Amino acid sequence: MPAPPMRPEKGQPLRSLAFHKFRELSAYLNVSDRWRKVVDVMPEGVYSVVDVENFAMAMHQPGGSPAGELILDMGVQAFTVEQLASYLRVLRFEAPLLTLLPKEPVSIITQPENVVCSVNAEVQLKVEAAGLPFPQYQWYKSMGPGNNQKIRDARDSVLRIAHVTVRDRGVYCVFVFNDVNHVFSQWCEVQVMAPHPHDIQGWPPGPPPPDTFKITRQPEPQLVYHEGEIVKIRCCATGPGPLKYEWLINDRPSQIMAGSHNTLLIHGAKVDDTGSYRCRVTLRDQPDHEPLLSGCCHLKVERRQSLVSTNDGFNPSSNSGASQYGQRVPFAEGTTRPVADSTFTAPPAAAAAAAAATPPAAAAAASCIVAAAALSSAVSAGHANGKLLTAPHPTLVSSAVSVNGLGARTTCTTGRPIVSPEHVTPQAKLKGKVALVIGNQHYYGEPEMGPLYQTESDAAELASLLTSIDEDFRVVSLINLTAHEMVAAISYFVSLLSEGIYAVFYFAGHGFQYNNESYLLPVDIGLEDGPDQCIRAEDILYKMQQKEAKFSFLILDMCRTEQRSLEYLVRNNPPASRAKKGNYIVAHSCIPSHMAFERRSEENGIYMSHLKKHLGLNLRVEDVLMKVANSIGEAYPPSVQRPEYNSACTEAIYLHEKIVPVGMEDHKQYATLLDKWQLAHGEPDPVSIYSENGLSVTLAFYAEFSNVLIVCIHTSMQEKGEIQQLSIAMDLPGTEDELIIEDLTEKKRGSRESYKQVTNLKLRDRVSAPYCYRVCGIQKLRKNLGLIFKIRYIYNRTPVEKDVCKEFGAPLVASLNLLDYSTSTQQE
Repeated sequence: MPAPPMRPEKGQPLRSLAFHKFRELSAYLNVSDRWRKVVDVMPEGVYSVVDVENFAMAMHQPGGSPAGELILDMGVQAFTVEQLASYLRVLRFEAPLLTLLPKEPVSIITQPENVVCSVNAEVQLKVEAAGLPFPQYQWYKSMGPGNNQKIRDARDSVLRIAHVTVRDRGVYCVFVFNDVNHVFSQWCEVQVMAPHPHDIQGWPPGPPPPDTFKITRQPEPQLVYHEGEIVKIRCCATGPGPLKYEWLINDRPSQIMAGSHNTLLIHGAKVDDTGSYRCRVTLRDQPDHEPLLSGCCHLKVERRQSLVSTNDGFNPSSNSGASQYGQRVPFAEGTTRPVADSTFTAPPAAAAAAAAATPPAAAAAASCIVAAAALSSAVSAGHANGKLLTAPHPTLVSSAVSVNGLGARTTCTTGRPIVSPEHVTPQAKLKGKVALVIGNQHYYGEPEMGPLYQTESDAAELASLLTSIDEDFRVVSLINLTAHEMVAAISYFVSLLSEGIYAVFYFAGHGFQYNNESYLLPVDIGLEDGPDQCIRAEDILYKMQQKEAKFSFLILDMCRTEQRSLEYLVRNNPPASRAKKGNYIVAHSCIPSHMAFERRSEENGIYMSHLKKHLGLNLRVEDVLMKVANSIGEAYPPSVQRPEYNSACTEAIYLHEKIVPVGMEDHKQYATLLDKWQLAHGEPDPVSIYSENGLSVTLAFYAEFSNVLIVCIHTSMQEKGEIQQLSIAMDLPGTEDELIIEDLTEKKRGSRESYKQVTNLKLRDRVSAPYCYRVCGIQKLRKNLGLIFKIRYIYNRTPVEKDVCKEFGAPLVASLNLLDYSTSTQQE
């Protein structure tokens, strides 16, 4: 962060600041002690710690204002308005800047630059712009002459493309705008070099430009392996001819590998292999050409821990005494099912023999062999339960191990799957991540269904969490769906799944339980009769497993009590079908016959308030859910809310796991997934709808959910004095009566309570415009979205009234024709 300038000699003195501006500025800086941050960015020595605490004492006085005291003192010390503004710019405090300074048009300071990279590299396109209000951004990619495609969620000054593929090559630009004006950056090109056939099979060869000789992928800065593992360090470069790679350890040439390979492999790594590794790249046909030297990779090889086994008399039928990874879910009364974990049961004789046969000095190196021998013996003795068991992440292994009645429970710390020869099956590679998020809040069918308050914000929170975990998470978020719309959305979601896909389904809303089965309720429940009015969770899971998804994850944030008024709808349902393949976890926010709670004063419901604290951790999904349960248990008594989850995972599942498509077929499948997902996220492009009498009106669009569109109306006037009493209203044509428009202009300026209910938390800082509207129910559109803008103002004492009608195609989920999709799916 650059240091703000010292006090300038010229400028408007701060002591001459108008009183109403002083009051607004003080009120803003008093919130959350923002004034302290202003002091922090001042040059050192301006204010001491004692001075800061003296300012803070003002809060104990009637009507006292620490920020006001600071501003008054700065005026006494001859600070200027411009100087204070420079501090506020560093802190990105936009509201007080608009109080002090006039609005400034957007100007681009640094243009994005061309990039040359290899497949799977990470690319960052950067633009630097200035303006007040602070500039907003939207990146575009050219798909051909006159066809510029908006990039979803690319609304920052930096466009990051993780794991670049050949589909990402092309030219990009960014649209920069604020309330005053808008500009486009210059185009920049991303060149993606096709990889060597030894790197990724199936990619077509593609020679790099003849004048390019550079390193396109640096080695990882830090790597940690265990003894006996295969170390892999990769460096990629491009050049006009054959390349020669030489690896240096601690900046000295090594005999491990030197030649045409760009990957250094160390088989059976040892602790002595720890060190700093660099790659030197030269042109094989031009030995006199200056070589390239890569960045440094710090490799650490750690010793393995030996197997640990103890006998503490653990009885699986008791309710106490369990290892960190073997304890039972403590939330369902009477449940004795242990958490799916990394432990296995071995006979006492086999465990003792393994321990006796392994000297202490060799125990670490032989831990995998001992574990495999113990498990093989357990299988032959009939104690391995006949299932594939997976060891935990090496950093999560607990040394506390328990024993059950069958023998020693032993934990292996290798971080690799432990399998018996009879159950060795190839693990599917992770090819994609898809999520469907539904939040039903406004129920209008069944009178007994009371109002909900946080389900929309819960859905928005989870969608944001998943995309923050991995940019490649393809999330469709929908709110307030009817029964037909829920069935259609689930059918479309299932169509995106296939082998090697992580599938996450989340529902927040009303629900109930009947015959130990959970039912999700649409917003129109009670208006029609029939079993389709209640969506059974077990049916959703079955459909996901039929697609052979690598991992199916259901999160149901709803009540599980009985609803006698609705039992007639599901009483005659046949038993739910159950698939016996694939990893899955079903997480409930409460146990059977209990309710899930929310508080109107909070941002989220109880379950989501704790889930969002832990879901971003790079832990096994079971461990994340355990932390969520413990967190809720510490905050509330069991009588309030107790979460529960059921797991059937035969391997460790991490939501942070990276997508690894290898080969042309996988890339084609992933590209098809992206194309289908992209259909539900097509926002209209920014457009100018009016320009007369020096008044310009432009529109910007944001997707609050996949079926809710935010329309921001920006205005700019060349001569402000000539235009007075400007007002702009947005309405729907008479044919769009199923859609709902909410005017956020007044709500966002009103109380914080109303503001929370109508705006996605993720968009609060982005939705900034004189006029703002929310279009709900986009999934109901059967044709192009039409909007009417009623512009009213007085120009040179003459009233001007203008109605502008505009069509915006089928935005967001409307492009899927969900209702038609539901009908065709049912016929099939």
